[in-house]
Amino acid sequence: VAKQNYPRQNYETVVANDRSTDRTGDILAELCTTISNLRVITIEQVPDGVSPKKHALLMTVKIAKSDFILSTDADCVHQPDWLSSYAGLINENVGVVQGMTVFKTIGYRSKWEKTWQKMQAIEFDSLQLIPAGAIGHNIGLSGVGTNLLFARELYTKYEEETLRKNIVSGDDFFIVQMAQKYGYQLKFNLAPESIVETYPVRTIRAVIDQRARWGSKATKGSTDVLQVTIPIFIYYLGLSLYPLLIFINPVIVFYLILFWSCKTILDWIYLSTGYRLLKLNFPLGYFLLMEIVHTPYIIYCLIKGVLVGFNWKGKHYSVEI
Repeated sequence: VAKQNYPRQNYETVVANDRSTDRTGDILAELCTTISNLRVITIEQVPDGVSPKKHALLMTVKIAKSDFILSTDADCVHQPDWLSSYAGLINENVGVVQGMTVFKTIGYRSKWEKTWQKMQAIEFDSLQLIPAGAIGHNIGLSGVGTNLLFARELYTKYEEETLRKNIVSGDDFFIVQMAQKYGYQLKFNLAPESIVETYPVRTIRAVIDQRARWGSKATKGSTDVLQVTIPIFIYYLGLSLYPLLIFINPVIVFYLILFWSCKTILDWIYLSTGYRLLKLNFPLGYFLLMEIVHTPYIIYCLIKGVLVGFNWKGKHYSVEI
């Protein structure tokens, strides 16, 4: 972020050092001596009943000087023109501008890991491209905080609604919906230089917990979110249960193939279009593999997140704290 092709005097970098137990604090102190626009806020404890990440985000927002904030995570890598790609999209009515985040290529430990990591990457991209289409119609379904610009006043004016502090996840999920609710403009950044890279989790169990966390707040969304989520859940649930009915009536096979083919074709059209607009390569083979397991995987993660809970940073959480 310090190496952006953007005048350093025109932006500041605020880092939340949230209860780190390693050398994070020392490293940040050293960086502050060489990076003139870097500020650090150190968090030593979190109030009861408040999501730790949301608390850290709120603390940084409160000390930020700019009217617009571009959020990211500590494990993300940014291109030199990342900030510049957002500058031309800002106007006084903008509430949120969402950018794309993709997984950074890693060294795979086996062919099996490479296969499921490639499948995970496609599913991760789909979670962003579908809300991107909605944002194009100024409908806020969801957001991704690793690459999200938002108007600071969405927090200062509507803090309780935007943060929903007692819900563990969703700092990015709710702010997009609040922007729509209060009449702000929503945009998606299609510039290839805006794409941020992040590291994927390295085990399937961690993937499931991560997706369960992301899906845990689905029932807390706006009316627009529920109108999209509920029909998709019913459709996916039907596709997941259809194979069990084949033993009762073999004709079910025809409908299973029909409905699965419809989903696959529509997913392919939508995702390949998104990849093309962002100048990314579309991995067709891994996409087809992902389609085979996608519906039961999504159903399982959603049910787990809403009803059972998930593990995150060494602790088990339910939807609300």
